[in-house]
Amino acid sequence: MKQVWCLLMASCVLVISCRKKDNPASPGNTTATKEDLLRDSVYLYTKEVYLWQDVIPAYNQFNPRQYKGATELESAQKVMDAIRKLQALDRFSFVTTQEESDGLQSGEDKDYGFFIKAASIDKVEPLDSIFWFVTYAY
Repeated sequence: MKQVWCLLMASCVLVISCRKKDNPASPGNTTATKEDLLRDSVYLYTKEVYLWQDVIPAYNQFNPRQYKGATELESAQKVMDAIRKLQALDRFSFVTTQEESDGLQSGEDKDYGFFIKAASIDKVEPLDSIFWFVTYAY
């Protein structure tokens, strides 16, 4: 009787383990372009490292793929601008190319380290006296 019982249990295990598995979850949208993936990356990286990440809505609500630009850089900048609009205090987040970023981080930027602005000291029209002021140095 024990042998029959063991044989029955073994055959049940074999039958159950040989059943066909359910289809694995089908992958999502596989027709994404390189630019779509870039916009998604800008959103997802910002969601991870942004100081005010609590104001960024869920992916489906924000939909970064709606922000299209003529170039990849423009597309990324549009996504970042939309994220910046969610927090009024953010004035310093920006998107740049790898080359510009390398120049900024290594101190090899193509400028002189200061910003000049034109201004007039005249109070009424005509503004004849235009002077140049250094507004900040870095």
